[in-house]
Amino acid sequence: MMTLVLMKEQGIPIDVILFADTGLEFLEMYAYLERVEQYIGMKITRVKADKTFEDIFYQQRIRGKHVGQIHGWPMTRGCWWNDYGKLRPLNKFKKTVWRFP
Repeated sequence: MMTLVLMKEQGIPIDVILFADTGLEFLEMYAYLERVEQYIGMKITRVKADKTFEDIFYQQRIRGKHVGQIHGWPMTRGCWWNDYGKLRPLNKFKKTVWRFP
């Protein structure tokens, strides 16, 4: 967020600000986002996954060597929640909403 504030203060143009909301954030994070929006005078676009953490946690794997097993806790290497909770919603926004100039 500090980079964002510095960009605004230095007059660097900002097209869109994205926040991948996992639904697992602390309440203080949402309050902080609102404070940043007020300070920079710009809306932060929040993108969210189609499924919750719990939906994916208990979902059975359909491919690979672990077919039939639930996803379970994300590992530090190959964390599935990073993919489902952040990368996929950001990529979906990029493909369907955001148009680069």
